[in-house]
Amino acid sequence: MLKTFWRNERGGGEALSFVAIAIILAFFVLAMVEPIHLSRTSDKINGLARYALVLAESQGELSSQALQDVRSRAVHLGLEVSELEIDFRAFHDDGTEKLKGERAEYGERIGVQLSYTKKYDRVTLTNFVLASESKTVKISSPAMYSVSTSHKR
Repeated sequence: MLKTFWRNERGGGEALSFVAIAIILAFFVLAMVEPIHLSRTSDKINGLARYALVLAESQGELSSQALQDVRSRAVHLGLEVSELEIDFRAFHDDGTEKLKGERAEYGERIGVQLSYTKKYDRVTLTNFVLASESKTVKISSPAMYSVSTSHKR
């Protein structure tokens, strides 16, 4: 029966082929939504980390005002501040890490890394049944290093 329907000259085979190809294409399009969404979030985190690094360069530290500025920019980008972790490190000239809260002097190395925990719902198709599952992923910027340009007189 399917063979006669497929060879029917009224266009039934073409319609069936169109539906099958449309379903396959829709599957690939829906499969790309998650990676694109996570990639956009990663780009936001990387840009925010660069901004934090520039603030740290100019001040030699990430002061409470600078941290507040980074957090407000995160809110402007659509990120949840409670899920954002900001790691700032200052280093001595010999390469050893300074204590937490110590500022870097002129010419000393500084480093910034941001991490963001993203929670989202993922829709999957299993045995022709749509299912939703909650996923959590941690997106981190690369550790960015620079030299402090802060100078106290």
